[in-house]
Amino acid sequence: MKLKRLFLGAILALIFTPISNTFASVQDFYFEDFTADYYLTKLEDDTSNLHVKEVLTAVFPETNQNHGITRTIPYTNQGGVNKTVTNEAALNLTVLRNGEPENINKIVVEDGYYTIYIGSASKYVHGEQVYTLEYDYTDVITEFDKNGVNVSGVDGAEKAFQELYWDTNGTGWSQKFNKVTANLHMSADVYEKMDKKAWCYVGSYGEKGEDRCEITLNGDGFSFVAKNLAARENLTFVTEFEPGTFKVILEKNYILVK
Repeated sequence: MKLKRLFLGAILALIFTPISNTFASVQDFYFEDFTADYYLTKLEDDTSNLHVKEVLTAVFPETNQNHGITRTIPYTNQGGVNKTVTNEAALNLTVLRNGEPENINKIVVEDGYYTIYIGSASKYVHGEQVYTLEYDYTDVITEFDKNGVNVSGVDGAEKAFQELYWDTNGTGWSQKFNKVTANLHMSADVYEKMDKKAWCYVGSYGEKGEDRCEITLNGDGFSFVAKNLAARENLTFVTEFEPGTFKVILEKNYILVK
């Protein structure tokens, strides 16, 4: 029997903040919408690949206050043990603003995540701005035994099910989100091995908030929707697969050097 569980902090929070070093008021904006599409497929060696497309609609004040946003993308999961992005080039990052290529000021490699500074120091952004980010992860699946113990990469362990656990907008925000939508898409060979159940949690770190999330089963996966997320609130979704759906390789997390 598969277990319904909530793993807190399995993936580092995704954090967006404004680019500016002038006033504390740079935090005074909000997100009208966050819509992310996640495309889960198998690579030729049967390991997992997750292509992410995020569309963030930010609403900035008309004053000369903000230059852009800062995006933090984790490159590990499973408590920092497993590496999901091998290097900066493998991230395959592209960024648009209002449909046009946007400046990536710099990318800083931190302990377990990349900090990506988006925008130009010589330009301010005002009003509604739509940011589109696309990037890739590999080895995003975790394996468990019948007792819910993580047995990823353990030879000889009896595997009961596999799982994708994903934080979407993250708990690091100082801004509210009026609506958050996560659409999980799967290739046909993955979809047929998926347990047609999913779970969704909304709230600040440590909260469940299951009643705040609407889940819809689609032809190629699930959609998860939540509204009126306050600062520091996140949407997390979970779905499970039959054992053996993916080849799970636990890659040790070593410090990345550019």
